[in-house]
Amino acid sequence: MSELATIQRWLTSIIVRPGTLNDKIQLADDHYKLKNERVIRQSGRLASAEKIEIYSRGYFLRLLECIRRRGVPNFCKGLSYSSAAKLIQSI
Repeated sequence: MSELATIQRWLTSIIVRPGTLNDKIQLADDHYKLKNERVIRQSGRLASAEKIEIYSRGYFLRLLECIRRRGVPNFCKGLSYSSAAKLIQSI
């Protein structure tokens, strides 16, 4: 597997897996033999884990929006937006 493919799988495994961010990062780092600080570099304002969290939240928000608009129109009926988001994140 190429280095790019490994990094893509590493990040995907963090974003789509349920659990706490730190646990998901640790599992992915161990499985793919990577260090998140080397793959996603810290900036002046954000640590690597904070950047990963932005991607992870964005993924679930996009998923929720797709379900609400196109996928399953009645899925969120009767649920608040935050309740539906919690439900999706727990899957």
